[in-house]
Amino acid sequence: MRAAGLPFLKRSAIPFRLESRVIPFHQIRCPSRAIHHDNHQVQMGVWQDMIVKYTGRENVYQVEKILSGMRQERVQMTMDAYRPVLDMYFKCRKPDELRELIQVMRKEGLTDLVIPYNMLIRLYTNKEQKDKVLQVLEEMARNNCKPNVKTMGMLVDMYSKNRDVEDQGIQSVIKSMSKVGLSVNQFFYTLLLRMFAEQENVSQFRRVWKEMKDTGCKPGIVDYTIAVEMYVRMEDTVNLSKTLSMMRRDEVHPDEIFFNIIIREFASRGNRGEVDRTLEDMKLWGSVPSSLTFTNIINEFAKSDLDSANHYANVVLDTEQEMNGELSEVMMRLFVKRDELKRAEDVLHRRIDKGHPVRPWLWHIIIGGYARAEDETSVDRLLSYGYQHGVIPLQSTYRLVMEMRTKKNRPHEVAKYIEEMREKGVKPDPLTWSIATVAYARHKDQMGCRNLMAMMQEEKVRHDTYTLGPILLMFAQMDDIKGAEEVLEMTESHEIELNGMTCRTMAAMYARGGNLKKAFQWDSRANKT
Repeated sequence: MRAAGLPFLKRSAIPFRLESRVIPFHQIRCPSRAIHHDNHQVQMGVWQDMIVKYTGRENVYQVEKILSGMRQERVQMTMDAYRPVLDMYFKCRKPDELRELIQVMRKEGLTDLVIPYNMLIRLYTNKEQKDKVLQVLEEMARNNCKPNVKTMGMLVDMYSKNRDVEDQGIQSVIKSMSKVGLSVNQFFYTLLLRMFAEQENVSQFRRVWKEMKDTGCKPGIVDYTIAVEMYVRMEDTVNLSKTLSMMRRDEVHPDEIFFNIIIREFASRGNRGEVDRTLEDMKLWGSVPSSLTFTNIINEFAKSDLDSANHYANVVLDTEQEMNGELSEVMMRLFVKRDELKRAEDVLHRRIDKGHPVRPWLWHIIIGGYARAEDETSVDRLLSYGYQHGVIPLQSTYRLVMEMRTKKNRPHEVAKYIEEMREKGVKPDPLTWSIATVAYARHKDQMGCRNLMAMMQEEKVRHDTYTLGPILLMFAQMDDIKGAEEVLEMTESHEIELNGMTCRTMAAMYARGGNLKKAFQWDSRANKT
């Protein structure tokens, strides 16, 4: 029944046009609350909500219908309204549709279109469609839309994908940029230098360097960092020495980032002498080696030269160098790798004594080391010490400790850690439960297995072969038909495939119990798997 005085829309009252088709208003699937009945106008916020809804679903057809409706209703379009649509076309990789939308936006009076054009250029550069990119740049120039530094970066990135790019290609980029009003500046040359440095194209690198200086752009610390990193990586000591001399002549002062990059490159090549010399140079320039500096050194040397890595770890400890979480982790992993667990623990205590937060993964490193060494006393001591400092161990830490107890054939202690995890709000995953089931099954503890199954059912564990398989195998080997069938029911409810060995064990159990029919069925199932 109609409410008195409430105006209603006729279905064909407001036609919308989209690609030469007439779409009646009622076919736009929008909620009835969206209609503002005074003039059949829709409030901007509601239109925006509908656009966000359908762009999130990547429903291009519905989005285009909504945009058509907004134009027919003469809603004032803004960049905020179009942004979700732009993002949708970009995500769906539809450059042609995106380009058409930009044309519409321009006709509607929107002028600041550099972001939409950049999105379009990115789609074309990803496909290496250079002609299309140049067309877009020319279109931007005609419409007085000046490209920004991001546009410039994408141009260089497009050419950097071609490792054989020569001077002619770069000149075409510069020519294209000048056409659209982009000046060749320091930022552009830095991008080019980075591109050729990554390619280790020394001839092109030096050509761009010379051109940069000829045009009046003075190389800065970023440019020199790129050059030095390339020559160190290539082990080109001649050009490296020349570059460092040029730095001094141009009075470019190296910063901490500069030294850290060089040190990391020397350390990755195991060149301890150059690392020491660079550390001394760093001090002469007034830069102090930081946690990042020593993290890079120890991390790189630890891959191939544990003695050198240990040397720099001693330097950190002897000089009482400030240690952040990353440096602490690298040093602890090094000491555990060298079976120096006491020294790894000292690093942990040092962080605690200085009041720094100790994250769970640092406890994991040292507890894992003691667990692999089967040092139960140290594991329990560190777990207790961690609890005192409010550290809840990672689930992977609990697994390491549980595996250690399983090797000792003490399943009840394994179950204790399961209970401990649940008390502390750590939900055991199937892999953790499987360690407990293996421990009890190996110990032939039927009651323990039943209790464990009840706990898993309470936790609504998503079972797999590893959580139920060991228990099923144990019941079958012990001729506990009732227990085996209880487990079997759970495996079927979780659609778990049993392997051939388990099927044959089940067949043997039924054969020993005199149920030859079921024994034959299980034997046939084993042959199929």
